[in-house]
Amino acid sequence: MEAAAVLDVLGQPTVIGYQTTTEGEFGWLFPDERSAIAGASDRRIAEFAAGRACAHAGLEALGLEAVGVPRSDDRSPRWPTDIEGSIAHTDGKAMAVVARRSDLGGAGIGIDVEQRGRVRPELYRKLFTEEEIEMLAAGADEGLEATIRFSAKEAFYKAQYPLTGGWVSFTDVTVEVCGDSYRAVPATSLPVLDEVQWPIAIGVCADDEFVTTGVRVLAAPGRD
Repeated sequence: MEAAAVLDVLGQPTVIGYQTTTEGEFGWLFPDERSAIAGASDRRIAEFAAGRACAHAGLEALGLEAVGVPRSDDRSPRWPTDIEGSIAHTDGKAMAVVARRSDLGGAGIGIDVEQRGRVRPELYRKLFTEEEIEMLAAGADEGLEATIRFSAKEAFYKAQYPLTGGWVSFTDVTVEVCGDSYRAVPATSLPVLDEVQWPIAIGVCADDEFVTTGVRVLAAPGRD
């Protein structure tokens, strides 16, 4: 397990992250985590355990006693008091980031990792706005750009949920290219979108196999 490059995409020095390409094992989990994944497929258990192992390493690096990160009723990770974090996994890689809420200034953080090129055109209308679909068709590397946008929306959802408790669909947000960077802006008038500050910068790290994205989301003024 190693310190995660996703720290760079978050642009937040108080965040600690770890990543691994090793398959997780059921025995790595704490009892409250095991109950959340019991009965799942071997593949799902391996992904879940690898992500939790990264989370455990991050919490220990913050100086916390080793504890589990079980699921809440809404299936989101339940972090210890004063800890904000995010966990991501895909075939071949898992990662987690953690930070003390007091060090984040009330921000939510979210990360996501995806296999490059996994987003197929037949899924576009469920995942992207018409504007995004046009941008993808005009781009030089459609597979990479589709993966970045999908991953960014996943990271945004994870970051905004602890702040708003609200559900946001893929097509409620548009991911734009601004020069050599990316940002997210609202695509609809969904009320929950008014609860966070816009635009949202998106950090991206891509190699030949994986795309990693990270976002930091702040509550809108007067809503924290």
